[in-house]
Amino acid sequence: MIRYYLGLVERMDPLFSQGLTLMMYGMATVVLFLLLLVVAMRMLAWFVSLTPPKSERSVFIQAPVSSTDSDEETIAVISAAVTRYRDGA
Repeated sequence: MIRYYLGLVERMDPLFSQGLTLMMYGMATVVLFLLLLVVAMRMLAWFVSLTPPKSERSVFIQAPVSSTDSDEETIAVISAAVTRYRDGA
């Protein structure tokens, strides 16, 4: 196969043969890079799987509600902002 390719390249125009050779080098480089990337990703996945998972449960602490005045004030501020946005000001 390679001998056949080299025979064809020798009979072609030099510029065309250089283009084909450059294309082959480029394609080989891309394939090697992608293979290296796959190997690196698999190694990273293996390395991450070695670390034990954290078994801690997250605890959510609810902030105490101070009063309904702040809720009403927040609603008023949000309503004013929406009204101003809709008016285009």
